[in-house]
Amino acid sequence: MKILLCAPSVMPLGLGKYGGVEGLVTTMSEALIKAGHSVTVAAPVGSSVPEGVRLITTVDLPEWHDRDDVAEHIIQLSVVNGHGAFHV
Repeated sequence: MKILLCAPSVMPLGLGKYGGVEGLVTTMSEALIKAGHSVTVAAPVGSSVPEGVRLITTVDLPEWHDRDDVAEHIIQLSVVNGHGAFHV
């Protein structure tokens, strides 16, 4: 099959900074390639994808978009209930 995985415009893939959807898209693309599928990932500029995966870059994120200071606080919480396009 020819499969397109669309990553959110939160963080470039492959930085190892965050998990969640970024990690899921990377892991899923690796598994699909190993299963013999043709995989394309659409992700922000600066992303890296596993070998054999085609990358289509989507948006160039501004520097202020990467908020490690906020992420370090959020990771200490037990529950985060986000509504809408909340980016850290």
